[in-house]
Amino acid sequence: MNQIKRMGICLVIIYAAVVVLPGLSYAAPPSDRCVLIRVQIADRDELSVLINMGLDIWEARRGAVVIRVTDNERRQIQEGGFITETITEDVYEYLEAISREQISLFAEPTPAKYHSYDEVVSGLIALEDSGVA
Repeated sequence: MNQIKRMGICLVIIYAAVVVLPGLSYAAPPSDRCVLIRVQIADRDELSVLINMGLDIWEARRGAVVIRVTDNERRQIQEGGFITETITEDVYEYLEAISREQISLFAEPTPAKYHSYDEVVSGLIALEDSGVA
């Protein structure tokens, strides 16, 4: 009977280690709510100001940068006189949606098929003859 109790305890511990604990690590994003915004910038000086604020800049293009910020950081940027546009109010949900979309792109079957060497060469010759290449 004692051995049955030990086995039951071991099974509970294994269950917790395999099922419960991994789920806890993915359960919730960090406590600060993150927002993705686009900030208009006029020149390198304005970009330098944003960089010196220690922000998480995701993308920099002519005239704008995309930054992941907390609500407090967004407020500081706006108080600095920058024009902002909200891309998404929930970065984590946005990233999950992109991830699901990318997975679905690869999950769909494609009409591609194997081509022999002769078929590839014939196709390339036809392409060259058409004047495209």
